Amino acid sequence: MEFENVLYDKKDSVATITINRPKLRNALSIDTGKEIRSAFEEAARDADVRAVIITGAGSAFCSGIDLPQGEKILDMAPAEIREEIYAVFQGVIRSIIDLPKPVIASVNGPAMGAGFDIALACDIRIASEDAQFSEFFVRIGTLPGMGGMFFLPQLVGIGKANELAFTGDIIDGNEAERIGLVNKVVPADELEEATKKFAKKLARGATKAIGMIKMGIRRGIGSNLSSELEFASFAQSVCIKTEDAREGFSAALEKRRPEYKGR
Repeated sequence: MEFENVLYDKKDSVATITINRPKLRNALSIDTGKEIRSAFEEAARDADVRAVIITGAGSAFCSGIDLPQGEKILDMAPAEIREEIYAVFQGVIRSIIDLPKPVIASVNGPAMGAGFDIALACDIRIASEDAQFSEFFVRIGTLPGMGGMFFLPQLVGIGKANELAFTGDIIDGNEAERIGLVNKVVPADELEEATKKFAKKLARGATKAIGMIKMGIRRGIGSNLSSELEFASFAQSVCIKTEDAREGFSAALEKRRPEYKGR
């Protein structure tokens, strides 16, 4: 599939989606949002894809909403904003959340505003020491509209989430790791290799089970124990019938490493 603002690459059952607007620090335009969503849909359709990485070209992950386009929103009616703008931008977030495969944000530089929210929506975040994070929205009189108000307090707690969202302060990769925002920070020249290594590890796993675990954890955050136990029994009944589950049991009994196929 050919894109104008996004690069899509697949190797070793890992799809890498790269926001490719480096001259604009990978600012998120409507067209770019549509392409990111389409790229995730492609990864969802491809049974050979078992893990996904999203990153940015050049020195930034994503600098936020493309401001010239964003300024046009000021003159739009509320219904237009919801139906024409946020249907696309929130569609990016939904495509990450709904993908039944693990998604890793490889944060190579600034992840501001919308870029921050995209990183927050991912299942794992690996950042370079050059990474920066900011819920920049408040600095232009708006609010995190792509899931930031949902994801951020889950990761760092309500107090810290309030601080970051109220101020739009910028934090670096090391601080992000300290407060639990990212899983791992590595030197800039090691980021690509570290992300690919982790993605390949996940891609060798039991893909169906990982997808169900992802869904269960997301549900559990906004659910209660009874609902979560009910979902878990359903999801387990699906997992237990997969080829990977059969392989996992056989490998355990035979005391060998399992060779999962994602089926």
